[in-house]
Amino acid sequence: MSVEQVHMKDVLCHLRTMQNPYDELARLRVLKMLPRVGSALSQKIWQHISRVDEPLKLACESDAANLLPAIARRIYDHAFRTAIGLRIYALSCPT
Repeated sequence: MSVEQVHMKDVLCHLRTMQNPYDELARLRVLKMLPRVGSALSQKIWQHISRVDEPLKLACESDAANLLPAIARRIYDHAFRTAIGLRIYALSCPT
């Protein structure tokens, strides 16, 4: 698989998580893009945020970010706050 294909999969996973916050495969791939986050930690975070009605909202709360290594917290906070903003915008657009 080429580098371009991998990047496109990453972009599509971000979009999929905004469209469907319960998309486990996409969410795990997005989480594993964070520094020092592997399969076990991404699974732990997914289990923490997937148990509620609004996973994106819970993902932005501090207890979800506290599961991450310090180096990944800032990126995580910014990414999930951006995702919530984009989801709100998308839901407000006329269809």
